[in-house]
Amino acid sequence: MKLVRRHRNVPALEARKEATAGAATEPLSAPDVVAIPLRQHIGETCEPTVRAGDRVRIGDLIGESPAVVSANVHASVSGRVRDVGACPHPLGGDIGAVVIENDGNDEWTDLYVVPDPEGAGSDALRAAIRRAGVSGMAGAGFPAAVKLDPPAGSVIDTVIINAMEGEPYLSADHRTALEHADAVVDGARWIMRIVGAPYTVIAVESDKTDAATALERAAEAAGVSSVLEVRLMPRDYAAGAEKILVQSILGREIPGGGFPHDVGVVSQNVSTAVAISQAIRLGRPLTERVITVAGEGVQRPGNYLVRIGTSFDHVLEQVGTIGDIDRVIMGGPMMGIAQGDLSVPVIKPTTGILALSSTESRRVPEVACIHCAWCVEVCPIGLMPFFLVDVIRSGEPLTAEASHLFDCFECGLCDYVCPSNIPLVEVIRSGKSTISESRR
Repeated sequence: MKLVRRHRNVPALEARKEATAGAATEPLSAPDVVAIPLRQHIGETCEPTVRAGDRVRIGDLIGESPAVVSANVHASVSGRVRDVGACPHPLGGDIGAVVIENDGNDEWTDLYVVPDPEGAGSDALRAAIRRAGVSGMAGAGFPAAVKLDPPAGSVIDTVIINAMEGEPYLSADHRTALEHADAVVDGARWIMRIVGAPYTVIAVESDKTDAATALERAAEAAGVSSVLEVRLMPRDYAAGAEKILVQSILGREIPGGGFPHDVGVVSQNVSTAVAISQAIRLGRPLTERVITVAGEGVQRPGNYLVRIGTSFDHVLEQVGTIGDIDRVIMGGPMMGIAQGDLSVPVIKPTTGILALSSTESRRVPEVACIHCAWCVEVCPIGLMPFFLVDVIRSGEPLTAEASHLFDCFECGLCDYVCPSNIPLVEVIRSGKSTISESRR
């Protein structure tokens, strides 16, 4: 798969992290009610394990599935289950959720810790990660235990911990790497143990030297600096995408439709590495995460530790809003998803909430494609976005699939440069969804 450089006339993306990169993580107050979706990950929706009226504690299991590709769901507050039913989801539509009234006691469940984790085998360590409901905390939210169980015959020689965070505004991963470097390194160490890899690279953008220094010190303190490298990478949007990062670091090309394990690699997001460490060391389920809250509509932009299931409304109310907000996005401005209903909850892959002004959101009418091919020039993996969109809109998504539709990781660069303001990523995403739904 040929990589191409950005068109020379396209300016680099502004980082816009000034308001948050230096902001230490603060805990956000828990809401009176949380709505915790039973699917926050790639794979099968969990079945509820509680009913209305049940009392739960933080960390109690409230949803599970026998499916291999799934991730357990846990209570993020203690209190009483108000309802189990459909609720709005930040990825679109309604999905089953457990609604819990917070009693304010923050009572934790009894946590199960792996006995003698240093002597435990890979299966026991993966089971701890699955039990804790750890899934990717960026991107699609792939269940971590599944990702750490590559197919038989796979030989994994390198673990990559991704701390790149190229999206404008977002700095949650940066703060996590800086503030919890010891847990990042510990998580990487467990991943190496599980998959049998002898070596790890933690990829950090070159403008995050404070995080890189903290990670190097943590590796030295843990006695793993000989097998764990912290590598500074050029700051370039989309360079943190899994396929591109593997090629940049190792010179290996993941085949179309393939996975990192096909080229001897397992990769995890930096925040996921922390969650893996907590799952194994503490038996702690994934019930909260750090998110960035930013944009011109935010009064106190920063990084906040937020309970899973907290509504976007509550988050924005706590940080304060100013001016006219044109659009609220989950994630970054390039790959994030605009929200029409702010009652939707924070989920495991929620990296940020952006409240953008009309100037920031750049919402302008679409006009006809002028076939300038800028979208082709900037595509990091050499696709033809205009063609994919044409055939999807013509009712031929399978033609798009044959042209590597599913290799698109929806970075948004094509949208960013399109002079006709065509929502290329939105159409591409809909084409993938159409094909996937037809095969269920």
